[in-house]
Amino acid sequence: MLGKEHPDTLRSVNNLGGLYQAQGRYTDAEPLYKRALEARERMLGKEHPDTLRSVNNLASLYQDQGGCPEAEALYKRALEASERVLGKEHPNTFQIVNNLATLYKAQGRYPEAEALYMLKRILHDWDDAGSRQILAACRRNMPAQATLIVLDAVVPTGNDPSFTKLQDLHMLVYSGGRERTEAEHRSVLEAAEFDFVRVVPASPHISIMRLDRYLNERVFACQPDGLI
Repeated sequence: MLGKEHPDTLRSVNNLGGLYQAQGRYTDAEPLYKRALEARERMLGKEHPDTLRSVNNLASLYQDQGGCPEAEALYKRALEASERVLGKEHPNTFQIVNNLATLYKAQGRYPEAEALYMLKRILHDWDDAGSRQILAACRRNMPAQATLIVLDAVVPTGNDPSFTKLQDLHMLVYSGGRERTEAEHRSVLEAAEFDFVRVVPASPHISIMRLDRYLNERVFACQPDGLI
């Protein structure tokens, strides 16, 4: 009904490739990823976000197979295009950077990998004292020009209902942690000697905080749903 190159069809092709990859069936996954990539390039263009998602997926498959040069080339292609099309602070761009750093770490290229650190849904498991200790340890071990990416929720102020407020209660009861408002994030970050400069809203449920090692170059940016 939709055709072999309809976006929904290609999404199914991509998802089946992901299933085969998760099962270790790499030879079955590769032609599906390539089919989705080639069709998206043709239908959407080489720098469309869905096309870049296919590039990232194929890179991940090559990485799992030990094809590091092929994976690196594709990650770099996806990163350069994502920075150009979506911006350096877009969540998809951050994710590709993280994938490339993971590849470098697997190759033992630690100076290149250590340019990025990521804490994904970590700080909300801890109270303020524990979060400050984690952030302080990150800062002590971050080389010059490194970046820390923190993914966590930001609780809105006021009395309006919010999922993150319910999540805050859940964390308090089950782990002793907490979700935080912008002001509370600022307090924890500044105590760990990270500057909190600006907020770029995108989603009420989870946020990205970019913390460069340099003073007065910290960025806080909300993360929309649907990371690569």
